[in-house]
Amino acid sequence: MTQYLKTKKEVVILEEIKRWIQYVLNVPSDHFNGLPPCPYAMSAWVNNDVKIIFGSRDDVLKVCDEWETQESSIVIVVIDETQKELSGWCEEQNDDLAHENLTLMSFVPDDAIDTGQPEEEMTNWEPLTEEEYSMVFVQELTDLETASAHLMSKGYYKNCTEQFMNYVNTRAERATHAFEEENDEEEVSNEASNEKACYEKEAQQEEVIYGKKEEARFVREHSCKTETHQGGQRRKDAETGKQGSADEQSV
Repeated sequence: MTQYLKTKKEVVILEEIKRWIQYVLNVPSDHFNGLPPCPYAMSAWVNNDVKIIFGSRDDVLKVCDEWETQESSIVIVVIDETQKELSGWCEEQNDDLAHENLTLMSFVPDDAIDTGQPEEEMTNWEPLTEEEYSMVFVQELTDLETASAHLMSKGYYKNCTEQFMNYVNTRAERATHAFEEENDEEEVSNEASNEKACYEKEAQQEEVIYGKKEEARFVREHSCKTETHQGGQRRKDAETGKQGSADEQSV
């Protein structure tokens, strides 16, 4: 886990997130068919596979714009924003970000999407601050969908609420739609490339045909000129011969 800390408040929030992962997200639950609420959270934290920064909505968008330079998943902690406000904004962004193979997921320890998990499991830890904040997890959509499909095969979602499954299914549909659009664009691009290649081939063929025609025309014209010259020369030679005979007779 990599983070950039500026204030004591940020240090406390970071420690609270760590405790939330350890005592809530990493604890196996019957509700999730014996799996932890977030099976990947602890390993990502321990293995430094996630970077945590403190910022704003603008910082979230900046991270997305510069995603190709990122080497890990990123969590942006947004202070003084409620989960409800940030969640709605993230969903608005996700429609466009899907075309970049990115997705935003907002969450906060004490106010997340209702999965149906027993409340006593979600509150089995002690918060460290009353500071209001939310988190935005930026990750690649294909990675998230691959992980989701794996969890589905393990029965992770079987007890989840309809609200949560609507959220999961909407995300999957968004990924499918973006993938289909990308394929359509690629198909159109390929068709355009093929048309261009055909046009260039036809142009080359026409150029070759035109060149051959010009070559044949040149040969014909040259032959005519040669024949004309040769004919003229023969007439001239004949006339010269006649004149020579006449001169001989005169002598």
